[in-house]
Amino acid sequence: MRRRVGRVVWAGLGSVAIVGTLAGCQATPPAPPATTPAARPTPTTPPPVLHDGTFTGDVVSTPRGDVQVQITVTSGRIDDIEVIKYPDEVAMSANVSKRAIPVLVAEGLAAQSADVDTVSGATYTSIGYRDSLQSAIDQAAA
Repeated sequence: MRRRVGRVVWAGLGSVAIVGTLAGCQATPPAPPATTPAARPTPTTPPPVLHDGTFTGDVVSTPRGDVQVQITVTSGRIDDIEVIKYPDEVAMSANVSKRAIPVLVAEGLAAQSADVDTVSGATYTSIGYRDSLQSAIDQAAA
């Protein structure tokens, strides 16, 4: 005895689709939805105590060019962040950096740390910024 498990249907443009269910097949239950936190978890360690002064981070080489950050600490807080070196040798890199740097600086000042998001389209500049900023913070904490 032959079972009918589906039917062949012309789907157009030279393709064929099988419509129906296959006998004896079990449906796979859908995967549970991925849960994403609404916000970043709060750090469990307190931020380092920063000494007042001006601190220059390491030069960080990226595939698009070097990045270097300088911070000014006043009353133990990062009061200013200046990006003194950034990828600008190619016009596209210069445009990307000019768009990304104000965002990175604002996030660094708000976070008072190098824990900032990557700016879309400026991945290398963002990574270089974070690494150089962390270097300057480490110097201020020493």
